[in-house]
Amino acid sequence: MKDIFEHKGETITFYSYKGGVGRSMALINTACLLALKGKKVLIIDWDLEALGLHSFFNGQIKDRDLGLVDFVIQMQKDIKKKKLNFEEEILPHIASIISKFIKKDLKLGKDKKVVLDIIKAGKFDDSYSDRMSSIDWMQVYKDTPALFRSMAYHLEDEYDYILIDSRTGLADTAGISTMLMH
Repeated sequence: MKDIFEHKGETITFYSYKGGVGRSMALINTACLLALKGKKVLIIDWDLEALGLHSFFNGQIKDRDLGLVDFVIQMQKDIKKKKLNFEEEILPHIASIISKFIKKDLKLGKDKKVVLDIIKAGKFDDSYSDRMSSIDWMQVYKDTPALFRSMAYHLEDEYDYILIDSRTGLADTAGISTMLMH
């Protein structure tokens, strides 16, 4: 049986104390270089208030496509409904649903040789801001401390690299993406 702590992939968070320093551009450039070397790369837009990674994909991502906010809300509901408490219960559930939140095989570059997967910030509709604001990140962590680490474990089994575009400054979401997803 495989050790739960053995993973093939590596998670790297791109974080800065202030915005406008090129963090998202550095992430996209790094993702492209890794993909050109044959690595399977997932990028996650965890900057939920200044979302933008989806804009690099020239219309391949639709507003109606689900993302991180939708995943967290779904997991909160499922954890309460199914009474999932421990990593051994949460990890298989994440594995069974996360693919509907990942946009796969997006092509970038002039020759379309770069192929990336993304979890965008969320479904962009009139209720995005309300859904995003409704998440109490500290409460999610208190209720289910294994959620984000289980998410990372699953993704690290599926991808060579998971690159996270973290929230700028001091925020609960920045702490989750920089500490709990590693």
